[in-house]
Amino acid sequence: MSDLPDLCIDTPNNNSENCLPVGNFLCNLSHVITQVRKLELHSYTCNFGGNFVFKRMNRCGLYTELHYACSDILCNEQIVITSDSEKNSLNNLSVLGALSTGSGFSQEEEKFSVMNIRYMSKDKFASCEKVTSKVIKSYAQEEMLNAIFEEKKLAELRGDIDSDGYHCITLIVDGGWCKRNYGHGYNASSGVSVLIGMSTQKIVFIGIRNKVCLTCSAIANRQMERKDHVCWKNWSGPSTAMESDAVVEGLIYLENVLHIRCTRLVGDGDANTIAKCKERVSYGGRILKVECANHAVRRYGRAIQKLQGNTSRFSGQTGIEARKLLKQKIMKLIIGARNVIKVNAINHHNQPEKIKNLISDFRNVPNHVFGKHDNCGDFCKRKSIENNETEYSIMHSSGLLHAIQYEIGRTLVACSNTLIWNATNNPAETYMSQLCKISGGQRINFSKAGGFNRRANIAVLAFQNPAQQYHGKAYKMIANKSPSTPLNKFLLTRRNKYLKRLQRKKLFPNIKKFRPKQNTGDCNYGDSVEKPDMPTEIFESMTENLLSKLKVQNNSGVEFETRGQTTSERWRYERSLRLSSSFFKEVACRKASTPCSKLVKRIVYGSEFSTAAMNYGLANEEIARKQYERKHSVTVRTCGLFVDKDNPFLCASPDGLIGSLGARMSTPKVCENLKRLLTAAFAREVVSERDVKH
Repeated sequence: MSDLPDLCIDTPNNNSENCLPVGNFLCNLSHVITQVRKLELHSYTCNFGGNFVFKRMNRCGLYTELHYACSDILCNEQIVITSDSEKNSLNNLSVLGALSTGSGFSQEEEKFSVMNIRYMSKDKFASCEKVTSKVIKSYAQEEMLNAIFEEKKLAELRGDIDSDGYHCITLIVDGGWCKRNYGHGYNASSGVSVLIGMSTQKIVFIGIRNKVCLTCSAIANRQMERKDHVCWKNWSGPSTAMESDAVVEGLIYLENVLHIRCTRLVGDGDANTIAKCKERVSYGGRILKVECANHAVRRYGRAIQKLQGNTSRFSGQTGIEARKLLKQKIMKLIIGARNVIKVNAINHHNQPEKIKNLISDFRNVPNHVFGKHDNCGDFCKRKSIENNETEYSIMHSSGLLHAIQYEIGRTLVACSNTLIWNATNNPAETYMSQLCKISGGQRINFSKAGGFNRRANIAVLAFQNPAQQYHGKAYKMIANKSPSTPLNKFLLTRRNKYLKRLQRKKLFPNIKKFRPKQNTGDCNYGDSVEKPDMPTEIFESMTENLLSKLKVQNNSGVEFETRGQTTSERWRYERSLRLSSSFFKEVACRKASTPCSKLVKRIVYGSEFSTAAMNYGLANEEIARKQYERKHSVTVRTCGLFVDKDNPFLCASPDGLIGSLGARMSTPKVCENLKRLLTAAFAREVVSERDVKH
């Protein structure tokens, strides 16, 4: 740090005598009181009757020196009152606090300025950052080394030592960058990979890659003369290759330095880490890639979501119904796959029968969700109930069920030999979330001048010591003394909260109920908020416009196109715009004081409600029509929707026409097994001749 300028600021007193400094200051109050007593004592001991007078102030970041001198010229005794016993401790601790909370110089300067406290200069912040980073790096390396020794000890207890004498462990790996990529733009200037021991759940190695060095860039652009400096650039390849390269470095370090080999590698599968390990690690061919269960199910979920949105592949009426049904059941398919992994999870990998059961359960998830329970186990509550395979037949006939089975084979069955362990890389994701917090949410570029290295090391300490307990030892290493009451109280409070949270999770492990995410706003924000009523003039104008649109020029054409009724999309659309005879009584007999919102919603947005009796009636309606024709020697013609010419908001849709009269067929479910009553189970609903003609 010899190349840095003098960062201590001398503020002389050029104004009138005893003009005190303005603003607020940070100080060790007990230390200041002890020094102030000397000022008071001098007024009694001075031989010339003088008093101490404030002369000037020196600042070195947050550290302050107040210089006093005796008012009598003959005495001229001087004394200096300091804000703390150590000159740089407060500055270094302030920088540590900024790094630990994801802040930088600009945020800290603004925060202290709002409190009317003059903050340190940017150069002083940079110098303190360098001192703090050395302490943090040594502390993090010590923590990781302790975790490695714990892993070796546990491997010895398990007997996991290969023929070459190396300790064999399982590692959880993951990588991240200094900025968000949003699925594209993988061009981050810094990245980190973390290796976590499965047994201890502690970090054993981190590898950091930096593509930029500001000093080297300035020298290359001839903005600065060449000089010796700490160069942080250690990577020149693409950002996407940072993760695999750092993981390989960690495996080589563990093998050569600490006599440890990784036999199983748990990862999310979004990098070519295994391929790089086979190329560069001496025992890479023996490393087994273990698929993260959460990421495998997530890939499966993304695959079926793409199927649900594939309108060109699954078109037509059957395809539309199948995709609508899949949209309703998509979360059940995802949750079902995750539960299958949990139920079949084992600890020992030499159980091929368990893997076969897992594959069979994977294949059965769509059948179970869509109503076919023939292959379900005893856990299924619907197995004893009669199968309702209507949904299953729709999915099967559309080809969507076959596509789902293909995605299950590609994303889940293909890696079922490792999914049987139900291993996840959640610990690595936890480290990445800590790093995201310490990096300012990956919204600020802290990767310059080794900033990302410092924050990655702090994230290691935060991961190894939950509830911010690492601050106690870090304080002692920086200030060379034990922390006092404020920090101890803070650490105790955080520790108690952390322990209580763990207890709540043990007592109530599944209190969190799954709710599908909404991509739109709710009633408080977005397009669904309550809007003020429109003016009367606009309402009347829109009413007239709607009535004019409801008028039909060719009633017979509408009636012909809507035959088939429930199977006709035109029938559903035209009927939703008008008031049918089914709802006429409810509208006509409704009291003026009764709210109409639910009735309007039921008319316009009719729900797909169905019961066993309704399904039976729809299935046997054609049989009932033929039985009626044979018994009464008449012809019942199918018909569609009839719209009133004078009142186009009224419509009727009888089940059939007998001459000029409309008839409605009814097939109660009680007649299902009573053939002798089937022909008598008809009711007629006569529509006036005027309505039919219209």
